[in-house]
Parts: sequence; C-alpha cells; structure tokens
Amino acid sequence: MVSTKVLKLEEKSVASPGIAIGQAYIVPSRGTHFPKYWITDKEISSEVSRFKQAVLKSARQLAIIKDKLCRFQGKEQIQILESHVLLLKDPMLNDSSIQIITDSCINAEWALDKVLAQLKLAFASMRDEYLRERKNDIDYVGRRIMSNLMGQQEHGFKELPYPNTIVIAYDMSPADFASLPRHQLAGVITSVGGETSHMAIMARALEIPTIVGFGDITSHVNEGTQLIIDGNSQQIHIQPDKSLLTLFKRKQRQQRAATRKLLRESRTPAVTLDGYHMHLMANIDLIDEIPMALEYGAEGIGMYRTEYLFLNQLDYPSEEEQYKHYKTILKMMKGRPVTIRTLDIGGDKLFGNIEEHLNPALGLRAIRLCLKEVEIFKTQLRALYRASPHGQLRIMFPMITTCDELRQIRSIIREVHAELTRQKHKFRHNIPLGIMVEVPSTAIIADQLARDVQFFSIGTNDLIQYTLAIDRTNEQVSYLYQPFHPAIMRLLHMTATAGRQAQIEVAMCGEIAGDPKYIVPLLGLGLNSLSMNPISIPRVKKLIRSQNQRDAIRQLESALLAGTADEVSDHFPSGD
Repeated sequence: MVSTKVLKLEEKSVASPGIAIGQAYIVPSRGTHFPKYWITDKEISSEVSRFKQAVLKSARQLAIIKDKLCRFQGKEQIQILESHVLLLKDPMLNDSSIQIITDSCINAEWALDKVLAQLKLAFASMRDEYLRERKNDIDYVGRRIMSNLMGQQEHGFKELPYPNTIVIAYDMSPADFASLPRHQLAGVITSVGGETSHMAIMARALEIPTIVGFGDITSHVNEGTQLIIDGNSQQIHIQPDKSLLTLFKRKQRQQRAATRKLLRESRTPAVTLDGYHMHLMANIDLIDEIPMALEYGAEGIGMYRTEYLFLNQLDYPSEEEQYKHYKTILKMMKGRPVTIRTLDIGGDKLFGNIEEHLNPALGLRAIRLCLKEVEIFKTQLRALYRASPHGQLRIMFPMITTCDELRQIRSIIREVHAELTRQKHKFRHNIPLGIMVEVPSTAIIADQLARDVQFFSIGTNDLIQYTLAIDRTNEQVSYLYQPFHPAIMRLLHMTATAGRQAQIEVAMCGEIAGDPKYIVPLLGLGLNSLSMNPISIPRVKKLIRSQNQRDAIRQLESALLAGTADEVSDHFPSGD
C-alpha cells in the first residue's frame, strides 16, 4: 500500500487558492536547444523570409487562442494575449532579429535568441515585481517563434487525459493556459513562475487552484498520480488514501458553499463590531477585471495601474487613447471612487530613447521619469483631467521622496489646466491628488508631504524591500521579507499618524492589505481603506466585521514596543 506524501508549499507559491483534486498530467517539456550556424550572403534573404513566416504563424496561433478565450471563457484576459500579439509586431523584436541575421550572417534561431536575451534583461532589471514578470511574456512569445522556426508542434490541449486533471508543467504561457479545457481542468502546478505572472493573474480570475515556482515537482509525481492541492493550507498531498480523499471532497464542497455565502454578503460594508468602517477597494490592471471587482464587493478602485496601457502599445499611447481608456473606467465604476496611478515604470531599455542605469531600482523611475520626460507626463495628465467629469477620479503619484517633487507636479498641473482651458475642454479642477508611500524617506517626512496632498496610499511591497534592503524575489534573502518587522510597523504608524493629524485619508494598496493575518494591525493603525486583489475582498470584509477596532488599537500599541518580527506577530491573531 502506497502511503500519502505531503509537500509543504511556500505562501508565495500559491498563485490562486482553493482545493483541487485530480490526477497528474505532466506536460512534455520542450528542449531549450536550438541550432546555431553561419549562413552565406546568398542565404540571408531566405533566412529572413523563414523568420518572418515563423512570426506570422505565431500570430495566427495566438489569434485562434484569443478567439477561443473570448467565446468560451469570457473576455477578462483578452488583453494579455493581445499584448503577446503586439510583441510579435514590435520592431525591437522583428527589426533587431532581421538586422542580426543580415549583419552577422547567422541563422534565425540564433539571432532571435540574442534579441530575446537583450529584451528580457531590460524587464528583469525593473523594480516592480509585476513588471519584472513581463520578461516571461517576452520568453513565451520568443519560444513560440522558436518552435515554429524549428517546426515543432504546439501542445494543443484539445483534451486532457483525465476527467479531473491537475496539469503539471515546467512553465506555462497565458496562451497555453487559455487553451486548457476548463471542463477537465482541476488545477495547475508549474516549476517556475511568480504570483504576478500573467498566467497567475488568469488563474485567479478564473478561480483555478494554481501553484507556481514549486521547483522539480516531477521528482515527486508520476503521470496519473492522484493529487490534492490544498492552497488554503499550502500543501500538496500525493497518493491520498480513501479517507483523505473523502475529507477533502467534503472540504471542497464546504469551501464552494462558503464562497457562495461570502459573495452573497460581499456588498455588506466592512464595519467592525464597534462601528469603524474600513472601505475595501480593488487593485486593477485591466478594464475587464472591473466587473469581477464589483461582483466581489469592491467599493471602488484603490489603484489602477496605467503601466499596462503603455506596455500594451508599440508606441506611447496618445492623449485621445488614454482619455477614452480612463473615461471607460470611470463610467463603468458609476460614481465609485477610482484612484489612477500615473506611469510607474523605469526609463531603461523599455523606452529605447532613455539612458539605462546600472541600478534601475534606484534610478530614473516612476515620478522621476515623468518629471524628466514632461511631455509623456503631461499627455497622461491631460487625458486624466479630460476624463474627470465622467466619475469620481483621484490621481496618485508613485515613488515621491521629496516635497520639491510635489511642487513640480503642481506646477505641471497648472500648465495642463491652462492648456485644457484654452482648448475649451471640460474638466474638474479639484481632483483629489495623492502619493504612494513606498520609500522610507517618504514615511519619515509624511507630516510635511501631507500638507500638499489629499491622501496617502501605502505601497508595502516596495516599502518593505527598500527599508530592509532585500529583494524578496531573491531566494537567498527572501526570508528577510518581514512585514511585521518593527521598523516597518513604526513607518506604517508614522505615516498613519501624520495623515490623521493632517486630516487626510490614509489607504494601503500593498500586498498585505489583502492578507487576513495583517488585518488587525491595519485596523489598529486607523487606515481609511485597503485596496487588494478583488478575490480577497469578501473574506477580508467578513474578518473585519468580526473585529473590534478599540481592541486592535490596544494590540498595536503593545506591538510597537516589540523588538523582533516574531514578537510583533505574537500580539495579533492569525486572521484565519
């Protein structure tokens, strides 16, 4: 008799929570080897033609998958595949590959590999984890072209081998994920990848239990092995016995019933037992995520990231394109508050006309880039102000570190107002302006900054990394990523106190805002709102409704005296 084996997961590996029960299907791995050879001058023309044909074939394949996703799985993630189609048209990919084939007299596969390495390096150096993950999109598109160059067949997931299949793959592109038959798919496990990857975003939107970045899962699992993914307890059960299967099938039914109940209660406000109302908002990347956010009870959008609008273009989006985009968001939200963050992206190789820096995380980024490339910034601001009559718009600026930056922003906004007035555009003059608190210096001078803005929004992901000098994506030091570190708690308290004294709103849009184990200290801080992945909203609302804010304040006061992250954590319940 085979005994059950239990594998423990890291919390960050659970890209989409839930329980999945099924049999393992191991996707055959494609080799990473490709031919490298020199070609003669006479062969250059045919080699360029071969490259172009592979790109065209890749575009046709993605068009078919996109059409299937639209017809059978909804439109939520269509833009993800559209971004891959745009990458296929990108001159940096096409022209550079053709140039290398021509100048270096090498075959198309070799030239493509050189270009992909350069493009992935540009994204890998970005400070934002979401943007760093975009290097995977380059990789997926490149692999598709490479496969077509080499005449390899697509995986073609028309059918899966089992009624309830847990798909196991080294990696999975959004296109491959979209092509999986939903009626047979129980869950997904990949060896690499992150929770901000496009595949992970799609998995959460479709509520498919998904584990990413597990490592060599195939050393534990064979084809057809019975598995249980328990994303809630961060475990994988291999070869579960009959009693364990019965237990988890019951848990699965209970979880589905609980989810239905949470959704029924999702529009009930998050008000504590002693009457404190915490507003819960959604972090949004795509317009098509808005219906889901509203279904899950979002009271507004706490952060709409505009980077995707820029990344999903072959050139900078025009003022008119941006205006229509922001107008659509505001109209869809029907008067609910919408906080749109201005461009938060690096000025390195993504925009080839801007010089690369040795340390991009500390270089020309976010508001620094916008204040240097003023026309890009003004175009976005003009579009935002023009859209403002269509809803309750708020504008948020990222990576502010000095009061001087705010004064520069105010000056540019005055110029934008004057231009729009001359052009007879209607717009709201008094849009609330806020900043992200994501750098230690910002928290330290929060009392000064609060004089010039209407709200703060704390970005804990970067605040923790900058304060503790760690990169949480680096496995060697990721254990030091400690939201309960006393220094972090003091910076949060400092920011919340400064906002309260200045009588401005203090929100949080970082990852811990949607994590139940941090909700009690966030209540103790007296934050006005939390913004999170929409799927987390019902559970967090339910938890807040069971708490007493006065108790949370007392717990926080004691926790602020602690000397270690563990000691801080001991002051708060688990939140489960």
